[in-house]
Amino acid sequence: MTRSRPVRHRVPASVVDVVRLPEPFVRITLMLGGADGVRFDGPTRWVKLFVVDPDTGAQVGRAYTVRRQRSAEIDLDIVLHGNGPVARWAESPLLGEVVTVAGPRGGFTHPKPGTPYLLAGDESAAPAIASILDSLPVGHGKVTVVLEGGEHLLPPADPTMTSVCSLRRSEGMRKGTLITPALRALPKPSAGSVIWVAGEGGAVKQARMLFLNEWGLGRDEFSTKGYWKYGEPDHRE
Repeated sequence: MTRSRPVRHRVPASVVDVVRLPEPFVRITLMLGGADGVRFDGPTRWVKLFVVDPDTGAQVGRAYTVRRQRSAEIDLDIVLHGNGPVARWAESPLLGEVVTVAGPRGGFTHPKPGTPYLLAGDESAAPAIASILDSLPVGHGKVTVVLEGGEHLLPPADPTMTSVCSLRRSEGMRKGTLITPALRALPKPSAGSVIWVAGEGGAVKQARMLFLNEWGLGRDEFSTKGYWKYGEPDHRE
């Protein structure tokens, strides 16, 4: 998996649409200004969204996957978890409100045809996993998705080539708890597979230890990313 490095921009954007998706998501569509011809979307590509904290009045920023782009408009699917300033803002954004978008960042180039994929995460990773599935090349190998929430965001897929394991947390269970046990129950991926896991930082660390200590993989044979972490308001990894 080869990472790309797109040129980064910082541009104003206005809220042009807000769609309530099945819980816990809202889709916010932004019209970008001053970024003509720039592609902000792509597999796992993300931007940092800066808004005014509705509680403090300070500007705050958080990273979100660009789910889709249409000309100068981008869609961000945001988890309404209720305990972050941008998530609180996303509960009731105003049409026409001006925010700031910085990026794009991240992304990767798909490997050669026939390569299998193992993709996993909690609901915060669902938009990124959906972006990977949207961009799969013709002739890709088998795809296995292990997802703890957010399955409704995934695009339709050929069931003969893509299998989705949907994990359901019990009431009060910490997010990400089910991911590593579900991965451990799978056969070890074949050499050269794309292995990608994202979500809560502690859960992602457990998956990383599985890959290193039980599956015997090298650190260059998988990609893990902590999108957020319990107890850290602005987790960065």
